[in-house]
Amino acid sequence: MSNRTILILSLMLAIGLVYIKGQERIQRRTLTNIPVTIEHVPPNWTLPENWTPARASLAIQGPRNTIELVRSDQSSFRVDLSSVHFSENGDPVVLLLGNEMFRTPLEPGDRSRISVVEDSIRPRQVKIQVQPWEMTAPQSPPENSDSNQILIPLYRIEKVVKIVTPTQGTPPERFVLKSLSVSPPSIRLTGPRDALDRIESVSTQALILDLIPPDTPPIYLPLDIPSGPYDIHPADSNVHGVTVTLTYSERK
Repeated sequence: MSNRTILILSLMLAIGLVYIKGQERIQRRTLTNIPVTIEHVPPNWTLPENWTPARASLAIQGPRNTIELVRSDQSSFRVDLSSVHFSENGDPVVLLLGNEMFRTPLEPGDRSRISVVEDSIRPRQVKIQVQPWEMTAPQSPPENSDSNQILIPLYRIEKVVKIVTPTQGTPPERFVLKSLSVSPPSIRLTGPRDALDRIESVSTQALILDLIPPDTPPIYLPLDIPSGPYDIHPADSNVHGVTVTLTYSERK
């Protein structure tokens, strides 16, 4: 092999190495219009109708040949609600978007080579607000969003149904049942919308009138919430039963 050939091959190899190093050099790239969405929404919560995810901008950094594979229209921030703690008093939760929330369809090896420059995310703060929604009424509009904050409004699906106490048997001799009152007379349930659609009332256990004398004081009865594949429960976690008052009158 001549010296000229060796020189040319060496030059080509050097150029190739420079190109490869250039592709592997850490660089930054700005992405805009990235949707901020949520995942693992509880079955008794729902987003507003016709909700459009808010958008954010950010910078990513990594090897040039990897960050060029990332496309805005295939990327998103995903907020995992299963890892978010919500207080029972309904206070909003405020989070910061970060690298671990960024999703883009890269192979795992390529994804590990890039990272989001977290200080570049605009807006970065996310406010999650949960409010009750009686499913038979229109949804109240979400509150106005701050320009420096992304608001994700959620509605807890609820339905108010009456409470029914069934009776069996007949009152004691010489008496008739004049009235039966239940307190509270109704209950607010929460659960998946399609399940609540099928529920019109909640029952207590049945009262055996033959066994209840006329001077019996008010009776506490637990609720029999419909069971099945759906998680349906009282919206107020402190409500477990009702007080039933029986009023008798003497038979004429």
